[in-house]
Amino acid sequence: MREQFRLNEIIAACDAEVLFAGPPEAADRPLAAVSTDSRTIRKGDLFIALSGERTDGHLYIDQAVKNGAAAVLAEKREAAEAYAAELPCLITGDSSLALARIARLWREKVNPVLIAVTGSVGKTSVRDMSAEALGVSSSVHKNEANQNNIYGVPYTLLAMPEDTEIAVIEAAMDRRGELSRISEATAPDIVMINTIGTSHIERLGSRRAIKEAKAELLEKLRPGGPLVLNGEDPFLLDLAEEKLSEMPLIFLSSKGRCTSLQTPLTTEDRKISKGASPERLKELARKASAYKGPMRFPALPCGTILEIEELESAESGMRVKLSAVLPDGQRAYAAEARFDKPALQHAANVLFAYAALLLCEKPLQEGLDALRTMRFTGSRQEMTPLKGGGLLIDDCYNASPESMKAAFSLVSRLAAGEKKYKSITAVLGGVKELGRFAGPLHREIGRAAAGAPFDCFYLIGEYAGEMAAGIRERRSGARICCLDTQEELLHALESAAQPGTLYLVKASRGYQLEKSCALIQKKLGTETKGDGRCCRRNY
Repeated sequence: MREQFRLNEIIAACDAEVLFAGPPEAADRPLAAVSTDSRTIRKGDLFIALSGERTDGHLYIDQAVKNGAAAVLAEKREAAEAYAAELPCLITGDSSLALARIARLWREKVNPVLIAVTGSVGKTSVRDMSAEALGVSSSVHKNEANQNNIYGVPYTLLAMPEDTEIAVIEAAMDRRGELSRISEATAPDIVMINTIGTSHIERLGSRRAIKEAKAELLEKLRPGGPLVLNGEDPFLLDLAEEKLSEMPLIFLSSKGRCTSLQTPLTTEDRKISKGASPERLKELARKASAYKGPMRFPALPCGTILEIEELESAESGMRVKLSAVLPDGQRAYAAEARFDKPALQHAANVLFAYAALLLCEKPLQEGLDALRTMRFTGSRQEMTPLKGGGLLIDDCYNASPESMKAAFSLVSRLAAGEKKYKSITAVLGGVKELGRFAGPLHREIGRAAAGAPFDCFYLIGEYAGEMAAGIRERRSGARICCLDTQEELLHALESAAQPGTLYLVKASRGYQLEKSCALIQKKLGTETKGDGRCCRRNY
């Protein structure tokens, strides 16, 4: 049996009380693995009973024991003590915290360089790109799919192979305290934060509160570990100012070329942030260069700014030229990344992969070359050529106001290229979890959409009217079709489909706009035309 832990290690890490009728020495048994799912328990495993919002793991202790569990960890004494005659039962006040501490044990046994990634928009792509680039020369482990929350991150760590050299761990949250728990599990060597946007503002109330919640990931950052941050985000520059004397800081900048790095301030934000500007970035980088504390990764001096020097994009692909501006003003580490599609968020995210390669002192150009044809998690600016010279941009995996604006910027770039489209259509749903900010933020999304060269807009959902109002503020004569249901939207798209059209499909996952993408691909190239007058509401 493979031994991942001994039980006494877990007892000590979790400060657990042990209920067991057998002799004390019999409690120190080897454990093959750790699981919170009684259905997957095998002989020799530890079963952790979690009290979740949807189910209670304490109800499944009996099944775990029957399946061969060697020990049980639980919060509820009465649920576990019935089994104390058969096997050790560990009692702890918080099973999810125990899970994090057990994951930390394995993280320390394997001891990879651990890069923790968070942010409001694009963190999955940052994770994937960094792992892909580092994987050229190292054994790399990362989260599978969306295993990125307070449960998914410990599972990811516990699944880490013993020969892992670098772990790239995406960390997500939707309330205060969750990244603190993830920091407890990961004890990161490097933390990367890409944006402080408006995702989860419904629960947290302000972008400053979101910044403070994201900063929890720094709580267990190992001494001398750097914070790599987006130098065009005002709230991340605020965070950098707070951390100048505590840790090395590395800044990233697209020099204004990537809107996905930029999160403009609202009137309310201006009351609580100093904002972002090239001048402020340079000043903070200068101050960061004076850091005198420990440094785990001395290859990049504190206060270095990693920049996009040049950015070229067309429907056929994208080229990004990168370099580092050192604290003494010298440029170094020139490199280039190429992509077979022009998704602009990749240009921003490649800066983080570039930083990871430099900090870990891995082959730079070879790592960046690996990004050219890598596959990203689906429905993130996936581009499908359509018959008649058209193009479908499927970006409906998820959405925030910031990612909406980044998608509009991509459309503007493509429309400004050499290829001409017969028409450009936006198919947009809303953004979830914005709370009291939903109305004004959707109106702002509409204003941003009006700045892109769309010929017509199909809007669906409860905030379609707000988006339409924002569009009308900038383009009073815009063709806007607002719909109440998926069926109406699909009928409208089918009626109006025509070859040579560029379609952008973008919304939060709950709007299920992948159905629109499937219909557009099916209809592509037909000569069927319609006037789209199936709209329930027109503005």
